[in-house]
Amino acid sequence: MFKNAKPVWAKDYKNEKNIMLEFTANMDFIGENAKIKLTADALYRLIVNGNIVAHGPQRAGKGFYRTDEIDLTHKLIAGKQNEIKIQVLTYGLVSFEYVLQPAFLLAEVEVDDKIVLKTAKDGDFTAKRILSKVQATERYSFQRPCIEVWNLPLEYSENLELFELGEKAVKPRTAPQPELKVKPFDKLIAKGKMNI
Repeated sequence: MFKNAKPVWAKDYKNEKNIMLEFTANMDFIGENAKIKLTADALYRLIVNGNIVAHGPQRAGKGFYRTDEIDLTHKLIAGKQNEIKIQVLTYGLVSFEYVLQPAFLLAEVEVDDKIVLKTAKDGDFTAKRILSKVQATERYSFQRPCIEVWNLPLEYSENLELFELGEKAVKPRTAPQPELKVKPFDKLIAKGKMNI
């Protein structure tokens, strides 16, 4: 399913709980068709040129990972530098919602049947930890992992050293990919500031 990509994660965060890494790569889009194949341990969010394009992956049983294949042709700007970001959240906890497995990202971008970006130890993506996501938070319950707590604006670590994990048992997505449509709000009712 993947031609050149290898599953990777940050060496310093191999067994951490409730953290998010952001993988970034830039590419010039010269071609007719572009697509990305990707999967991750728990959750990913794909952002192309600042726009959220997809999230996933579809869940699978322990030891298996569903792969999303997303058409990027109309998301990329031809002849220009394009930024691909993949934010990956790992909980690193046992729950009914997610299986406890090693954290990783596996991704590759293909333009006209040629791999132009890939994850690997010496791949095209750099990784940083999103420090604004608070790591030590309460759990909802055993059914669900940690609550979301953020300190904004976003702050990042320096680039992290990546390492490759072993091969992953990947399967294609079987459920439809969710549509992410932007619906502008109708009117602003109120705004304010809260101090705690």
